[in-house]
Amino acid sequence: MSWISKLFGKVGLRPKSDFENMLLDRLKRHKVFCDNEGRTYYTDDDKDIYKIKVLGKYSYYDVDGTVSGVVVEKENGEITKLSFQLLYERKPHNWIIYLNTSQKSRYSQMQKFNTDEQLVNNFFKELPKEVIREIKINSIIND
Repeated sequence: MSWISKLFGKVGLRPKSDFENMLLDRLKRHKVFCDNEGRTYYTDDDKDIYKIKVLGKYSYYDVDGTVSGVVVEKENGEITKLSFQLLYERKPHNWIIYLNTSQKSRYSQMQKFNTDEQLVNNFFKELPKEVIREIKINSIIND
């Protein structure tokens, strides 16, 4: 089997894009202190919830001002820049993608001190009625 890996390289690793290489280069050349470096979080993009690992933060001065960003690695190995997204310390409920930004922010803050059951009691009722109906129908069908 080792001759196959020598012939084709490591299986499952995808080549890094130019954007990913640029972010990693910026991080290497202009790294600054980041208190979240190496930590794992969950975040969402209004469609999916995914796990990320914070690789570090960069910052430097450019002709247009300060350029900075936080570089993260997604579960699938993709390197990206963390834009304004909320971070969850433990996996949130799947239905949080339907909450508005202020509710997601409250959910993220309350997640530190509340159990999952308490979070459901506080936030499930704030979902749109159509989403609640769909979740309840799916739970009946899947049981």
